Amino acid sequence: MPSTPEADDAVRNYLMYLEDPSKLIDHAEIARLEAAVEEATDPLVKLQAINRLHQVRAGDPDGYRQAFCAQAKAWAVANDIRPEAFLELGVDVATLRSAGLVIRGPQSRPAARRARSGTSRGQVRVEDVKAAARQQNGNFTLAELVAASGASPMTIRKAVDELVAAGEVDRLGPTPNWSNPGRAPILFRQASKRARR
Repeated sequence: MPSTPEADDAVRNYLMYLEDPSKLIDHAEIARLEAAVEEATDPLVKLQAINRLHQVRAGDPDGYRQAFCAQAKAWAVANDIRPEAFLELGVDVATLRSAGLVIRGPQSRPAARRARSGTSRGQVRVEDVKAAARQQNGNFTLAELVAASGASPMTIRKAVDELVAAGEVDRLGPTPNWSNPGRAPILFRQASKRARR
């Protein structure tokens, strides 16, 4: 039996979130909320708009994971996808187990991470990601930082958010002329390097 559109979306969205959380951000909604914050004269209305803006910018990682766990097993069966294949795209063993998918053999999360990154390094810290971001020349995306540092998407997002808040990195917006499936990745650039251009 073929998979349903709902299951396709649940699996796709979670995998996209793991690759680059910014791909799932509704940039039109962010622009609308930013305008609402600027236009609001009532402090309570402004507070609500700011709160919603933070929610939209942060995305819904728990929601993506829950939807994946609810749909992934049936989707994998319908598409003849082995659970081990999900490891290569960053889905951890705990999430696969929550989805009812059983990993065959001794493959573990650290082993899967090493297989993907080609390294035996342990958990990557926020400071490691910041160091990798400071080494980037020109514009970069969150996915490029994942490749450069081997960190999880959550760690990447936290590190970049802190760099943006500190004024070290500029958020440039979606990649222009994006023609691939999904939302255009957000571009970032070191503030000092941008200023020198």
